Amino acid sequence: MSPLSAFEWGCVGSAALEVVLFCHAVRSSRRCRVPARYKKPAFIIGRMLLTLVAGAVAVAWGITHAMQGLAIGVATPRLILSLENLRLPALTKGDSDPNQS
Repeated sequence: MSPLSAFEWGCVGSAALEVVLFCHAVRSSRRCRVPARYKKPAFIIGRMLLTLVAGAVAVAWGITHAMQGLAIGVATPRLILSLENLRLPALTKGDSDPNQS
């Protein structure tokens, strides 16, 4: 799969999650109206940026199938939040990177 296709599938997965969240929010409102947060430009911009990040994560992950891209796109918010808590050992000058071959 090309990097562009991986990016697109990651974005589609993220957008699909947002559609589900939007529909749930509308259904959960008392009068089935669009919630106020969806009317704010900052929220919409943030969600669009998150979709782009999902595409980038799918490319970085090196996906080979569309379904993987969808899954990565949906999981991106949790992945990014879990990376915040990830502690990687610091490399010193004499150390070699174990991820490099």
